Amino acid sequence: VRYLKIIVYLNDVSADGGPFQYLPDTVSRALLRAGRSKSLDDVRIATLGKTDMESCEGPAGTVIFVDTARLYHRGRRPEHERFTLFFSYASRHPSRPDLCAAVHFRSGFAHLTAPLTQRQRDSLDWPR
Repeated sequence: VRYLKIIVYLNDVSADGGPFQYLPDTVSRALLRAGRSKSLDDVRIATLGKTDMESCEGPAGTVIFVDTARLYHRGRRPEHERFTLFFSYASRHPSRPDLCAAVHFRSGFAHLTAPLTQRQRDSLDWPR
């Protein structure tokens, strides 16, 4: 696993509730081999056909573990409120740091990191 994301549904999530969706490993690998960007917008995903997209629906308390660096994925747009918790974990020395950019902490979070050890602070702010 290169980038582990854990998703916890806090309410029931059905097809119209904005479930986590992904393209299976074989489809994702084929797109990567074809030189496709790691991001797919809704228009591109729609052209792939609904049969390619796997949808993770479930009751409150559902937990999803996924390596988001390996699979094309998205959160489907919810038609009503959806409440989720996201936990993201990456190596201190990821092979693709560009895929981890969204989780970097900056100096504005110094008050949150003050009680942490130096190693923990370094892990939160590794790209500096």
